[in-house]
Amino acid sequence: MASTADAAFSGAQYLMGLQVFVKLTTFSMNAVVICLAGHKAFGVASVQFELLLSTILFLSREGMRSALLRIDVNRGTDDRVQSDADRSSVQSRRPPVYEQRIINAALVPIGVG
Repeated sequence: MASTADAAFSGAQYLMGLQVFVKLTTFSMNAVVICLAGHKAFGVASVQFELLLSTILFLSREGMRSALLRIDVNRGTDDRVQSDADRSSVQSRRPPVYEQRIINAALVPIGVG
């Protein structure tokens, strides 16, 4: 029991250390950019970058939301009981072709971003 708790605590320490490292690296890089580029140019670039990130995030969420709304859950189902062989087959776990096309189209903005 103690080894599991020690392993979990060690993993949490690594994650916290990584977060501190990332925050310090980001802060130092921003400080270097401010010194080299100036306050006004850095501010404009920062606002434009945030706008770009927000736009990509919105397009990704909107694409996924609209794709999920178009999927008809009741399509292709009937009242018959499936056998265990039907349930375990790979084909029954895959979405139909029309659903997969909608999902693929919704994932395009994430890849572009």
